[in-house]
Amino acid sequence: DAVASLAWSPDGRRLAVGCASGRIALYDVGRGVVVTPANGHRGRVGCLDWRGDVLASGSRDRGVACRDVRVSPRKTVARWKAHRQEVCGLRWSPGGDALATGGNDNAVRVWSASKLGAGAQELQGHGAAVKALAWSPHHRGRLATGGGTADRSIKIWDAARGLRLSTVDTGSQVCALAWSSAEDALVSAHGYSLNQILIWRLPELARDGVLAGHGKRVLYLA
Repeated sequence: DAVASLAWSPDGRRLAVGCASGRIALYDVGRGVVVTPANGHRGRVGCLDWRGDVLASGSRDRGVACRDVRVSPRKTVARWKAHRQEVCGLRWSPGGDALATGGNDNAVRVWSASKLGAGAQELQGHGAAVKALAWSPHHRGRLATGGGTADRSIKIWDAARGLRLSTVDTGSQVCALAWSSAEDALVSAHGYSLNQILIWRLPELARDGVLAGHGKRVLYLA
């Protein structure tokens, strides 16, 4: 089965693996045990993220599922249709009170952890799939999103109020985003056509540096 996504739990004890078949495997690294949840997804699991012991997964079947591994990794505590097309990105907020999802339907939705699957705040404005999502560690509720090749923009949002604070055309497909933990700065990784890494200064979202050298898409940052 082809691996489509990976995510370590915050305590480093478990590794979640999303597969092309829709299967999710959980590896208990310390005990050397593999647990495969019986109720995965009906399509590729392209994104995973942890909030403590709760694992969220997004799939080509357009759904998101959450499971609490303390209770049972084989059972979901919430499952819902999140987008009209594949869910290609998701991220829990730093405090764990919200889950942001991005889809191939060009939509970004923010779900309250207290009522997952209902009453999402929709953030509109991207013109392509949204895979890149990152929450600010410096400002509560501030979310950065990046669009695909037909969009090429990074947008900064006040997610709770659904307000777009700033936007910039990067000139390339946005594949990944990461906030600096030390200062209010954002790093973006890009694909077609420039395949570079850019550093942005906040709050004005001004370009502060370019890291070139990759010959193909830069898909991930850590």
